[in-house]
Amino acid sequence: MTHNKTAVWWRVVWRYILKVLATLLATIVGCTVLLAIGFAIPNGRIINQVVAQSRSGLNSASYQPNGLSNRTDTFTETIGYCIGVLPAHSQMPLWKRVSMVPRCTGGPQVAVMMGHFKRHPNELTGGASPYIRYWSGFSVVSRPALALGGVYMARVVSLLCLVAAVFYLAVMLAKRAGLWAAIGLIGVYLGTTDLLALTSQFTHALAQATILATGAMMLQFGRKWQTVGYLAVVSGGLFAFMDLLTNPPASCALTVAMAGLVGWTGSRRIRTTLVFLASSTLGWLVGFVGTWVARWIEAMPYNGGRTTVSNVRNTAKFRLDGDVSSTGRHYAVNLEPGATTMTNFRMWLSYPLSQYVLTMVIVLALVIIAWLLLRDRHSLVGMLVLLIPVLYVPGYLEIMRSHSQIHSWFVFRDVAMGFAVTAAVCLHFLEEKVRPHAVPVVLRVRDDPAGIRTTEGSDDMNGAARPSMS
Repeated sequence: MTHNKTAVWWRVVWRYILKVLATLLATIVGCTVLLAIGFAIPNGRIINQVVAQSRSGLNSASYQPNGLSNRTDTFTETIGYCIGVLPAHSQMPLWKRVSMVPRCTGGPQVAVMMGHFKRHPNELTGGASPYIRYWSGFSVVSRPALALGGVYMARVVSLLCLVAAVFYLAVMLAKRAGLWAAIGLIGVYLGTTDLLALTSQFTHALAQATILATGAMMLQFGRKWQTVGYLAVVSGGLFAFMDLLTNPPASCALTVAMAGLVGWTGSRRIRTTLVFLASSTLGWLVGFVGTWVARWIEAMPYNGGRTTVSNVRNTAKFRLDGDVSSTGRHYAVNLEPGATTMTNFRMWLSYPLSQYVLTMVIVLALVIIAWLLLRDRHSLVGMLVLLIPVLYVPGYLEIMRSHSQIHSWFVFRDVAMGFAVTAAVCLHFLEEKVRPHAVPVVLRVRDDPAGIRTTEGSDDMNGAARPSMS
């Protein structure tokens, strides 16, 4: 009997691994197709819109104040204007543009280069350089908007995407874990970051929308432990596609925490929750790393293998510990253990509401821990298990030390996500004890063939009998 059960388990695991890899391949193919569709938008309209708006007062100065004691990443947004843009009549084939990912120099120089494109529409590249390292998938949304209404249209569309993602996550989290959890997560993340000031940073806004929407996707479609793994592959892959290395641990922590909530609310079992966390963590890492490596491989046909590898290697050295020996520059970063985490923690505390939120989260956590320690130790262990994804934030920051210190003015959002997840988990357990009939039960439990409990969708029971824990 034991031998048969072990054999069944291994078959399930191998099937899971194969499906994870298949999901990764499908994600990469989908990203490539989407990028090609975005780059197929005529460049002439984008050039005309950006040039006209630059002449009429569009401010492209780098790193302007954002009104929240921080600065705006206008530099990256200006790069976003021209991702995929070449002179209007360039004869470069679409597949080469997808491999190259053309871009201009950021800042005020963007208007100069766009003007050059306009005056010399028949040049092949017009001086545009390749963006080897990133997919720049946000251009799938921004390029059509730029063609229709220029930079201002791109900002409006990206803001609408962000608002929709916030609403989507709030609804899904309230349905799964209760209204208090949804208010806690959304309130902390919006109230202690610059999300409300991303109107002039459409590249960041679309990356944040991806983080929140994929977290909501996990809550809506997560069922079995295998399913959350496949969804996590898509989450990590889409984030690698849309993002420019802003907040990877925020995406990972949210996706995995939501997967853990799916497992816990459907089973109330520690082992099941741990399996959901492990499956989604593995899936997210496979999706993120695999999709990013695929970008480098796709860059090789245009840029050459040696150039691509050299570019990635030198950039990695810089992102990790500030090594820029290839350029001769030096960045003063503190490589002591914990220094990067504290730099971003202090940046987070500089926001107006962060100190109050920190106090409330600490008090809330201590109260619920004391309560559960006295009355429900099983739930206490479950809560602590669900907080494991929060540790991914300092783990990432201590690896990407140079990047996370130099860019702490947006990397700090990862710290905010850690506290947001903590607040959501604590409030879920608090509401469950204070208002048990207000916490919806949307899952029921069954055993899968491998002997690990999984969850199936059911109608919202809203206070009806809890799932069986036999």
